[in-house]
Amino acid sequence: MNRLLGLFAVVSSSCLLLSNTLVAQQGPPPGIPNAQQLRDQYQKCPTIDCGSLDMTHDVNVIQNAGSGYVLLVTVHNGNRLLDRQAVVQLDNSALKSVVWQPTNDGAIAGFDMLPIGKYDIEVSAVGYLSAHTEFTIAAAAKVQHVDVSLKPDPEAIKLDSESVSLPPKARKEMLRATENLKSGKLKEAEKHLWAAQALSPNSPDISFLFGYLFFEKKDFQKAEDCLTAAANADSQDMRALILLARVRMLRQDYPRAGEILERAAALHPSNWMSHNLLGQVYIQQHEYEKALTQAQLAVDTSNGASDVPRLVLAEALANTGKYNQATENLRSFLRSSADSPYASVARDLLSQIEEITSASAGADGTAARPVLAISNGTLFAATEPEFSVKSWEPPGIDEVKPSVAPGATCPAEQVIANAGKRAKELVDDVSRFSAIEDIVNEDLDNLGNPVTKESRKFNYTVTFTETQPTGFVINEDRVIQTRIDDFPGHIATFGLPALALIFHPEMRDDFEITCEGLGEWHGQATWLLHFRQRPDRPNRMHEYQVGTQLYSASLKGRAWVSADSFRIVRMDSELVAPLREIKLFRERYSVDYAPVYFKKRQVQLWLPKTAELYFDFQSHHYLRRHTFEDFLLFSVDSDEKRKEPTVKVDSPAPNPS
Repeated sequence: MNRLLGLFAVVSSSCLLLSNTLVAQQGPPPGIPNAQQLRDQYQKCPTIDCGSLDMTHDVNVIQNAGSGYVLLVTVHNGNRLLDRQAVVQLDNSALKSVVWQPTNDGAIAGFDMLPIGKYDIEVSAVGYLSAHTEFTIAAAAKVQHVDVSLKPDPEAIKLDSESVSLPPKARKEMLRATENLKSGKLKEAEKHLWAAQALSPNSPDISFLFGYLFFEKKDFQKAEDCLTAAANADSQDMRALILLARVRMLRQDYPRAGEILERAAALHPSNWMSHNLLGQVYIQQHEYEKALTQAQLAVDTSNGASDVPRLVLAEALANTGKYNQATENLRSFLRSSADSPYASVARDLLSQIEEITSASAGADGTAARPVLAISNGTLFAATEPEFSVKSWEPPGIDEVKPSVAPGATCPAEQVIANAGKRAKELVDDVSRFSAIEDIVNEDLDNLGNPVTKESRKFNYTVTFTETQPTGFVINEDRVIQTRIDDFPGHIATFGLPALALIFHPEMRDDFEITCEGLGEWHGQATWLLHFRQRPDRPNRMHEYQVGTQLYSASLKGRAWVSADSFRIVRMDSELVAPLREIKLFRERYSVDYAPVYFKKRQVQLWLPKTAELYFDFQSHHYLRRHTFEDFLLFSVDSDEKRKEPTVKVDSPAPNPS
């Protein structure tokens, strides 16, 4: 098999409310659709990809259960239907049978042809605690209902809003902004936030996200204004309170930072971050006894979540003259946490204390008490949001793992096999497709600001060719501009359709593939698959060409695979190791896939719609965005001839941004 993916060809030199129990009912709970309503809802949908499940199957669950019984599992949070897709698993230990199903847009998972018996039910959703219970299907009714109420996971990242009061369009814009903020795409996030605010001007959630946006941009005055508005609108929003306190501390406004933190600590006494920051505020204000109290509370309530509270406690002990206790605390910390990223801070603080006690001892054996204060960088490390990213690039594949539902069991073999079937279908059923491709290329400075910006538009065609005895080749062509000079920066990008073929049965043995758990993408339940090129297998996927020389590049990454259809909805990839010989130190690809419906053939394919590439090449930081539209399909068995689309080509001259 030929190598599939040459991403570049470089030719120039350049929440359970019922104690985690499920309650069986004779009918659905108030507000939950019954079987007839569910059937009516589905009959309004087209047969292809309406909602989250196979609609034809779900209608059959209700109408044509056959000889078995129907079980409908409804998932909600309190009195509201769950606002995201969940996965429900049924385990009949007597029959050694395990089946699972994601919920649809009505938060319902349907199972049919079930025999009478006892089932273990597990319900999982990202951001919520998994629930387990036993339920017995009896002969009382053909259709039986189970109502599930999930409790939020207290450790889940709180960037996402749970507000349901926003208009649907505003909420959609806010969710897009949230995803962009998590990925460090501040410009895109700001665009969506302005759109959301225009639709819902007084939303505290939008004000908070604006505050976080300006905090990341280091515009602390605007950040404080927005966070103050969010905290005033929702007095119990700990996200806004903690971040507002951080902004004021960075501006050295310790009295007003202390006011916010005292309010936060009173609202949620078990929140260790508020105690930790409040201890530092008191140190800066020379209120050392108060600092010691808060530092001890931070240690007691953190339960080992972070090493920083132990350092703040040592700092507070030293500032109250308890040098022996501070020294013992730090030495204990270094013995137990020698590999901690804060070990160097602990050693520095210990050195300061030892210097003070040895050089400043008075005749009475006591020592002077200069103020010891850990730097703001260390101070804030413990409360740094988990979605923070580097200045110009997103975090590495293994640096930040997406949230997964706790306790959810991943059927890894089934997910990998079915993702491979979807990839094989694309190669087997399609000979060629074309689209209009827009490329925007930015050369970035170290802070992520574009220095130059270029754009191109192409007629883009992809052809799949099968080879013997096994395998396939993918050829790509930009119809109008075929010379390498037509690509921004003299760097050509190839291989977007090939990336998902990592899971093709002919390719997947070249990679180590593991299932990381149940995640979500834009509210859709997805299995997270991590992949990495195997060192003992040939690299047939990725290479760089500089002049006539080829350089193989091993990939690792993550795929989001839909829990209902097993289609890949997103992929991230990066290099396993830099290619130092060509000065390629970083490459990060993120591809979003979307359904494209071809009306004449009545077929729907999931194809790349947008892609972003960050790469550090020959002392330049690049960001390249690809967008595809106006798809045309050429099928394997079709004798239809289509005229290629034409577009007006933009000027190739760089445009300063």
